[in-house]
Amino acid sequence: MTETVVQSPARKRAFLRSDRVRLVLILPAVAALVWLIPESPWRGPILMILLGLPLLFGLVPKNWLYGMRSWRTMFSSDEVWYIQNRITGAAMILAGLVWMVVVARR
Repeated sequence: MTETVVQSPARKRAFLRSDRVRLVLILPAVAALVWLIPESPWRGPILMILLGLPLLFGLVPKNWLYGMRSWRTMFSSDEVWYIQNRITGAAMILAGLVWMVVVARR
């Protein structure tokens, strides 16, 4: 007889909280967005907003590819990384919205 292993919902949630898993899920999604959004004046602001959302919600773990990377954020605690990236995400979203207004007024 073979046993079937059923993961509990708590174990599934813990899997999605893994830093590597989140990074592996976020980076291809961003690449797909770049490829899917057609070339237009709106592409830049839309990407700026979409790239800022994971940072604002604290979904991006400490890494060398995506996020606000400085000496302070990379060599301090994870708390510093997440605080600084939430601020960066909010700034990116605000910049994207301002950029959209500029494009709309042209």
